[in-house]
Order: sequence, then C-alpha cells, then structure tokens
Amino acid sequence: MSLVLNTNISSLAAQNNLNTSLASQQKAIERLSSGLQINSAADNAAGLAIATGLSSQISGDNQAVNNANDGISLAQTAGSALTNITNDLQTIRQLAVQSANGTNSATDRSALNTEAQSLLQEINRQASSASFNGVSLLNGSNSSFTFQIGANTTANDTITISALQNATLAGLGSVSSSATAGGALAPATAGVTGTTAAAFTGISAGAITINGVSLGAVGGVTAASSSAADNTAAGVQFGTNLADAINALASQTGVSATTDATTGAISLTSSSSTGIVLAGAGLAQTGLTAGSATVTTTTGLTSLDLTTQTGANTAINQVDSALAQINTAQAQLGAVQNRFTSVVSDLQSTAQNLTSARSGIQDTNFAAETANLTQANILQQSGIAVLSQANSVQKNVMSLLQNL
Repeated sequence: MSLVLNTNISSLAAQNNLNTSLASQQKAIERLSSGLQINSAADNAAGLAIATGLSSQISGDNQAVNNANDGISLAQTAGSALTNITNDLQTIRQLAVQSANGTNSATDRSALNTEAQSLLQEINRQASSASFNGVSLLNGSNSSFTFQIGANTTANDTITISALQNATLAGLGSVSSSATAGGALAPATAGVTGTTAAAFTGISAGAITINGVSLGAVGGVTAASSSAADNTAAGVQFGTNLADAINALASQTGVSATTDATTGAISLTSSSSTGIVLAGAGLAQTGLTAGSATVTTTTGLTSLDLTTQTGANTAINQVDSALAQINTAQAQLGAVQNRFTSVVSDLQSTAQNLTSARSGIQDTNFAAETANLTQANILQQSGIAVLSQANSVQKNVMSLLQNL
C-alpha cells in the first residue's frame, strides 16, 4: 500500500466500523430503556404489524371479559329479585291454602286477602324496579339481551339471551280454566229426580278420560232419605269423591277440580294451554259435558282473590303456575351464569396466550441486549483507539519531509 497524504484509507475504515458499533450501541440502549425490541417500523416492519394486530385482539378480549362479567352480574341481580318474589309467592300460596279451608268466615278470608294483596303489590314493585345499569330486567320491557363476548364481530363473538321472565303481576300466574256446562251435581242434574231417594252411582275405573288419561274409580253415594236436603248432601259428597279422583291424576292431566260445598258443582281448572278434553260413558253420571271444554284463560295474578273458597282454590293454581314460571327463569339465569363463567375463563386463557405471543415479537430480550450493548461498547472503545492509530499514520509523511 502506498504512503499517501490526501486519503487515509485506514482512518476511513476505522470510522465506518466505529459508526456501525455506535449504531449498535444506540439501538441496544434504546431497546433496554424502552423494554421493546421494536420501537419503530424500521426495526421490524412485519413484526410491528403482527404485534399491533395482537394488541387489538388482546385489548378486545380483555374488554370482552368485563362484558361477560357484566352478564354474570346482570343474571345475579335478576336472580336475587326472583328469589325474593318466590318467597312472597310461597307466603301467598300458604294464605290461599288457609283461605280454602271451610272453617274460615267471610271476615277471615277478607283479612287473608288483604295480606295477599299487599304481598302482590310488593312483587309488582320488585319486578318493576329490578334493573342493571338502568336496564329493566323483570318488567317485560326488553325482548332480549345481546352481550359482546369477543374481540371481533362474528356470530361467535356475541351471546343473545332471550327476554327474562316478566315477573310483574300481569306476567305471572296464567292459568286456563273451564267452568264446564252441567257441572252441578245437585239432584236435578245428577240422576236424582225430585225428592226420590236414589244413588249417585259409582263410576268404574276408565269410564272417564281427561286429556287422554283414564280416571280411576269414583265411589257412589246413596241419599239417606227422600228429602231434598239429604239428596243435595249426597250430591256434594259424590262431587267430592269425583274431585278427589280428578286431583289424584292432576300431575298427568294438568287438570284439577274443586267442589262447591253448597251444590256439589264441579269446577275444573287446567294449567295446560291445551285446556280440558273430557270423554267416556261415565260422564253421564257426573253432569260434566264430553268434548273440549270451553277454556277461559286467566292472565296474571292481578285477578287473585282469596275472599271466597273457590277464589282461594283458583289462587293456589295461579301461584303454582307463577312459581313454575319463576323456577324456569331461575334455571335459565343459572345456566347463563355458568355459560358466562366459561366465557370468562376461555377469554382469559386466550388473552394470556396472545400476550405471550406478542411478547416474543415485541418485548426486549434483556439478556441478549445487554450482551449486545457490552459488545458495542467494547467495539466503540477499540474503534476509537484504532481510529487514533490510523490518524497517526499521516505523521510518517512528515518524517520523510523533514529529511529533505
């Protein structure tokens, strides 16, 4: 290599290497100070895009966890209100059973009804006031609730819950009933003519079907004398026997019966939307009419009345229907809570895994970067030393010139 003055190749090489080590040092310092190995798109354009996408998913999943927890809180709020309503309904049913007893006077039933009406108003108040974050839950005003439980907009990122039970008086205790034609078992309509002593003939098992279910045997009753009063009493007893047989199958037919204590008339009540279908040759002895009985639907607990024995019996069926509705609603809320709990667990696991993946792309590896910084520091120090030596090479030219 020639000894020249204008161009110091060694110095230029040392400067280039020094710049490289300085850049490495600055990059290592930047990564160590920020904790990120990608501080700009220039560091890793593809990695930055991936990390940004992962960040969107992670933040979306974390918010979805909060949304799902809101769903759990909503279900718990509604469930708590329904529990209180259930307790009130159980008390009302107890009052109805008490009012249905024949030992009560009209005054007694009026007092029982007053207490029941007060509890009904409390049920209505609780159902109307139950809300979560200003959203009414149990008054029937919301047709459904949709929860965002994912970071995106697909069908799998939402859960829609159908409307919660309308727990107001108008929405609870709907029953279908039928005051069947010819249901009075007084002597004139039940086989006893005038004051002639006659038997209310027993009915054999299977001679009557209710909603397709065969009725068991019904015991007959014979009037004690030829008086109209005794015959009526016999009719009341026969009506009681018939009601007992019908009620024994109520769980299968959905039909229950009550007997008027004065006339022996049978009233049938159905908790089924299909109403009451009667058939069989044995109906001729009962005063009941074959075929589909006319169904009158009593909607809600607003008509509940304990001031009469018949009303008390109807109230028992109404409250049973309301309790069944509440039980179904409670079961749905419990299932919803379990589903949201599973959603929260899944989202937290997903967010954890995505965070780990983002960390591998974006976060600084301090072990590696401290080694890189140490290397860059040493290279910088040695580069400066070598640059100093390279710059001193030009002094050899002066030595030659001094000998001229």
